[in-house]
Amino acid sequence: MRKTLYLLGRGAYYDQDSGIDCISAMKYTVILQRETDGGYVATVPALPGCVSQGDTRAKVLKNIEEAIELYLEDVRDAGEPIPVESDREYVEVTTSLR
Repeated sequence: MRKTLYLLGRGAYYDQDSGIDCISAMKYTVILQRETDGGYVATVPALPGCVSQGDTRAKVLKNIEEAIELYLEDVRDAGEPIPVESDREYVEVTTSLR
């Protein structure tokens, strides 16, 4: 029986020697774009090619969460390191909208 160990940090791995899954909660920025037909497209900049869509915000967020999980599962199965999002900075600009 495999045991699961939840860690506070980044990364996820399975240690075959000890039979323990090490899992960490990961946070990724998701960009939502409203489509002209009323639906949404979601992308994850830190995970190239990780894209999903949905008719509502709730549906697209549910879909992109599943897409992220599958993306990370494929990365892990390929033996590659789990991508971590580098720090993001946001700039607020005030401008006249004439």
